[in-house]
Amino acid sequence: MTKIIHKVRFLLTLTSLLLIVNSCKNSCEDVECKNGGTCFDGTCNCPTGYSGSDCGTETRANFIGTYNVSESCPNLTTYTVNIAIDTSNILKVDISNFYNEYFSNLVHATINGALITIPSQAPDNNGKFVSGNGNFVPPDQIVWNYTVTDASGSHSCSNSTWIK
Repeated sequence: MTKIIHKVRFLLTLTSLLLIVNSCKNSCEDVECKNGGTCFDGTCNCPTGYSGSDCGTETRANFIGTYNVSESCPNLTTYTVNIAIDTSNILKVDISNFYNEYFSNLVHATINGALITIPSQAPDNNGKFVSGNGNFVPPDQIVWNYTVTDASGSHSCSNSTWIK
């Protein structure tokens, strides 16, 4: 009888250990994080410039495309601009036709999540400057606040709306 009790205890202990081992399964075992992302507790932590459940989406992808612009600075005007990737950096984009062809060259901007920032720059090297920032509003809009400065002074554009 004692041998049977010992065998039952052994089987119960072995079963308990197997249950514990199986419940401690690595939650990242079946998770693949792309672009240098790392898995923690079953979820990908993405590096700067990437997002999504598997870090497979470039954050700047939300911004890329052609936009219809409507703004009233200094006068009510509509035109189109294009935002394209800057191949030199995952966080940068290039904007053509900014401020309705006021700048001949590309305006450069940086992406950080839903924020797009234009650092102060003179794209044409002729004394005309631009700086500002905008917020991406899903699914296809950017709302801007920026300033253009030239010899005649500064022109502030608040709530300039760009829609893809």
